[in-house]
Amino acid sequence: MPDGRLLPVPHPEFISIEPEDERIAVVWKGDGGYWTVDLELVSDLEPLSRKNGKRRR
Repeated sequence: MPDGRLLPVPHPEFISIEPEDERIAVVWKGDGGYWTVDLELVSDLEPLSRKNGKRRR
């Protein structure tokens, strides 16, 4: 994010793309909350690693 925040998405089921305006996403937190994200502000995507060092699929 432009402010340096990282928003972990542990599984594809934790993100929803707004169907009418594909620029907006909702990233669900594990505690029941969520972030609303303007996808045009996302500067980088990186796969999460497992604890044993292997990438998640």
